[in-house]
Amino acid sequence: MKGGLGNQLFQYAYGIKMEEKFGLTVLFDARGLRNANSPREFELSDFKFLSEHRRKFIFEGNSNFIGKLLSSIYSKLGRSYKESDEMSRPGIYSGFWQSTKYLEFLDLGGVKDIEFNESYVNDYKISRKSNDVALHIRGTDFLVDKNCKNLGWDYYEKALSFFDCGLNNLSITIFTDDPVYVKNLVPKEIRYYLTDSKSAGQDLLRLSQFPNLILANSTFSLWAGYLSEFSDGKVIVPGLDFFYLKGEIFKSNWLVVN
Repeated sequence: MKGGLGNQLFQYAYGIKMEEKFGLTVLFDARGLRNANSPREFELSDFKFLSEHRRKFIFEGNSNFIGKLLSSIYSKLGRSYKESDEMSRPGIYSGFWQSTKYLEFLDLGGVKDIEFNESYVNDYKISRKSNDVALHIRGTDFLVDKNCKNLGWDYYEKALSFFDCGLNNLSITIFTDDPVYVKNLVPKEIRYYLTDSKSAGQDLLRLSQFPNLILANSTFSLWAGYLSEFSDGKVIVPGLDFFYLKGEIFKSNWLVVN
């Protein structure tokens, strides 16, 4: 496993689909998260599926050095997995699997198999009004990583223009990992509330509770859209050119700003 919360959810969904497709047991090696070049925390503890599938996750011991070495060699040789390949023997699979085609079995209408624990929902459940809009603004590593395209305020300005009621009638909440960047990015005349969540899981749960979402070009944002239960709100997303890895990542009813 590698990456933050959004990527970890994609990897879990991919593994479960491979189990159903080939009838094999898939194990999720979480040890690599803390051994990565950019260490990350395991962030799936707040979901229902972890209690049921905890035996499939490897947390203790040293990470598989031989497996990492083989993955590196295969990568340099250009050996890549194709979904049509038959998984007929044990193997180590390393990837991000960022595509909705791995979520088909989850029923994207409600993503029924990926839900937060009920106690977690009860702690952070918030009622929202139809004019509530959440913006996700990604800073920190996205500002320096050459693989990430930075979204300027012009994207968010275009996205806000989709609402006929006008800016003054919207209640805007901003979710971010970089409050200083937000302060410099958002024009002073824009009124907004900045969240103070303590974890990525808490942010994702709260973000998914908004009827209207303006997403960033990150997997965390995508999962807020997937988990949203509002059918009559707006989900606005930047075009595929802003995403590093291309794939089937948008739902059909999302509004795309190119």
